[in-house]
Amino acid sequence: MEIITDKEDLLPVRAGEAISDVLGQYTDRPILLLFSGGSALSVIEHIDVQQITKRVTLGVLDERFNAPPDESNFAQLEATDLYQAALARGAGAVDPRNIEGEGLDEAAAWVETTIRAWYENTGGVTIITQGIGSDGHTAGILPYPDEPGRFADVFVSTNRWVVGYTKPGAEFPERITVTVPFLRSVVTSSVVYVAGAAKYDVARRALTEDTETLAALPAGVIREMNDVLVVTDQELGVGNGTTVAG
Repeated sequence: MEIITDKEDLLPVRAGEAISDVLGQYTDRPILLLFSGGSALSVIEHIDVQQITKRVTLGVLDERFNAPPDESNFAQLEATDLYQAALARGAGAVDPRNIEGEGLDEAAAWVETTIRAWYENTGGVTIITQGIGSDGHTAGILPYPDEPGRFADVFVSTNRWVVGYTKPGAEFPERITVTVPFLRSVVTSSVVYVAGAAKYDVARRALTEDTETLAALPAGVIREMNDVLVVTDQELGVGNGTTVAG
């Protein structure tokens, strides 16, 4: 794990540069590029569109099922200049939004089938952006501190790469998201975006401590992933060769 620290207002630029650099490492490989929602979407406008060609397929790590258009992660991605330029340059997309009459499980199964087919047919690499929520969630995987068995059944002890699930009481209770096995085994590189003092404690715990279960702190899975670069304005004191800029 490597960490880049900089001023908060410069983080989207640094994260966009980091993603561009990773894309540039795989100019001869098909790429599945998946974005997290929330604050991590702010990096998109800073990615070098020259790195987005027909070898790239765009999508999101998680989607808010049946959400209004302005709350849909994919709709927000679709509205960016990068997305429109990417399609013009021949890039593809995996759109997880439900078709009329399609249920949560069916929509999640379609995303799963589409991503697996891409992976099996192309032999490509998967690059993602991630955020860390103030409740410790990441990639749409919400915490279940009081139901570790349910958390394990849905997100960990599964052969699925993508699941649909419902968590009553959440702001967006119906979600389609990738699973822990996908993050651990399928993702080639991840750029993790963490901004603001409100995220400091949860980010520090997720990235430096192993005393909490994933059910309580799903973002702890980041420690178990391959080739992680954290872009943050916090001095987290973690990483192999921390880079400080600015």
